[in-house]
Amino acid sequence: MTAIITLVGESDSGKTMVASELIRILTEEGYKVAAVKHCPHGHDVDKEGSDTYRMALAGASTVIAVSPNKVTKIERTESDLSLELIVKALDGFDLVIAEGFRDNKTPKILVQRSDGHPYTGPILTATAAVGDTGPFSALTCFRFDEIPELATYIRNRFLTS
Repeated sequence: MTAIITLVGESDSGKTMVASELIRILTEEGYKVAAVKHCPHGHDVDKEGSDTYRMALAGASTVIAVSPNKVTKIERTESDLSLELIVKALDGFDLVIAEGFRDNKTPKILVQRSDGHPYTGPILTATAAVGDTGPFSALTCFRFDEIPELATYIRNRFLTS
């Protein structure tokens, strides 16, 4: 079964930096990792005027661009998809690192910077925290320079059968 962890925190707290470093470390160790980023304000991976943009603009529900080393799927949806539904569509991964999705029930890692806004979302399923503002109550805490230790924590807690 695929393990899922969710990084939560306010904008510019360091979530993407933590996710990127975890992905680098864990993939170097041989794990197959997928990343899912929630963009509540929208996103666009197509450049205006590109062929795929024009196909989507013409009304295609799904546009898939394929090249020798990459596949990109753009699918229009009626509403925001849940992380659980997205993960069901993924196959063969050891770990999914999600960014955002603060309301799901997956284990969370809180990311916080001392010069940023305090996190105000739910942390009921938080298992650890990363930042420069700790300690974070009873959570297992890591500094930003301790991402390798966080990767070990994740491996031992979520990837060991």
